[in-house]
Amino acid sequence: MGTVHPLTRLIDDVDFMGAFWNKKHGLFKNASPIAGMLSEAAIQEILEVGLLRWPYFMLLKEGIQPAISDFTRTRNVRGQGVSGFADAGKIRKLLDGGATMKLSQLEDWHLPTRRLMDEIESRLPAELKAYIFYTPCDNTGMLPHRDPSHVLALQIAGAKEWRIYDAPGKVDSRGGLLPDLDADGHSHSFVMEPGDVLYLP
Repeated sequence: MGTVHPLTRLIDDVDFMGAFWNKKHGLFKNASPIAGMLSEAAIQEILEVGLLRWPYFMLLKEGIQPAISDFTRTRNVRGQGVSGFADAGKIRKLLDGGATMKLSQLEDWHLPTRRLMDEIESRLPAELKAYIFYTPCDNTGMLPHRDPSHVLALQIAGAKEWRIYDAPGKVDSRGGLLPDLDADGHSHSFVMEPGDVLYLP
């Protein structure tokens, strides 16, 4: 049996299920190494290779996705034109304009992520999905929103300010943007740096 990943040990060691799961958020500073995770350099290389295809990635700006043709191109695959492949030039232009790139279903195509998820799934009563949000410096990744599932977020590069809105009586499992929320009315604010882990119920 291999070595247990520190992120998996975190779930075991802090009585994660008893103290946090489905009860309250938890911020764990410098709790997980980032080695083996998809790095910024690897993301840039994936874009250059051009094999990434929608819907395994998308672009968002302030919660809105541009037209798919605004960040993809058609490639010739065995004599057929196949659309939806990542266009590195178009994507970089959108990123320069403040968009966020979301990479989806990493468990299907990034083996280190799949292995880590297998470890975590053996401890949590949930099906896991892995995403990366790649947001340029000094830009907002997402507007205030509610995720329809539990979230374990690992900061891989840079720093990100998080704001959490704890609204009693408004907890539910429906996801989506929260357009009527007062963005300055957050209950918690903190900055995550590489290696920090956040749990949101």
